[in-house]
Amino acid sequence: MSRTLIWTPMSTAELQGALHQAGVGPAALIPVPTGTVLLPSPATRLGQDLVIADRARKLVGSSVIAYWNADAAVQIGFAGAIGRGWGWGERDALIRLSAEAKQVGFVRGLLDRLLVTLSDRWRYSAKHRASAVAHLVKVVPQADAAAVAARIDDVHTGGVAALREAFEALGLPGVAQVAQLADEGRADPWLAQLPVPKNPRRWYWWLLPPLLVLAVVGSVLADLRPLEGGLIAGALAMVVSLFVVRNIRQPMKGQPINTALPVIPVTQGSAPTE
Repeated sequence: MSRTLIWTPMSTAELQGALHQAGVGPAALIPVPTGTVLLPSPATRLGQDLVIADRARKLVGSSVIAYWNADAAVQIGFAGAIGRGWGWGERDALIRLSAEAKQVGFVRGLLDRLLVTLSDRWRYSAKHRASAVAHLVKVVPQADAAAVAARIDDVHTGGVAALREAFEALGLPGVAQVAQLADEGRADPWLAQLPVPKNPRRWYWWLLPPLLVLAVVGSVLADLRPLEGGLIAGALAMVVSLFVVRNIRQPMKGQPINTALPVIPVTQGSAPTE
């Protein structure tokens, strides 16, 4: 089973309020001296967790998302819309981790396997290693660049041990502690109580073709010009698309704040000491 955590330098109270207002979640929040750690619901896919990380990044300028299982780990830092990070573990282990975290079907699983296989060689490139170190240090300025480089060089050691060392190299030992506790299942009782996020139903997209056909038929019956019919069809397509995207990016809209984004005492009621 894969697990995911997100770190942001924003204070817990401010982050909780901002995410709730945006309808983003669900996730459990854990205060640390360097900001806040979020543990998303195990019912969410990686794509939904990335929405939380992206919102956190927009609020304060940076965020880090990490996901891992017993054999592999991935850490991605965001200072802009596009993140960059690193993966630890053997190639096959990273493929399994990606499948677990993304919860993809057969076809997308094959594409994901191809992507991981093609990108695996980057981990042995000195240029890509240096670029990853520079990016992570940019995202977390207190990071020890030499320690980050040493951790990145050890590409074969995966799991929570690699992730813990990676966060320690970034100058975030409190986050490393939370990762270890989460891996031990200490947060599971709270994560099990998080609400299931709203997922966009496939039939939303199936609405689009018949609506477009109706728009064309209606345009013909109303004797509208092709341009006018095209504008109507385009407007309908935009409305449906915006409806689906809104459901993806605001899965917790209307949920009570302490239900969707509870602050939990996973570290026995106190923040980890750094």
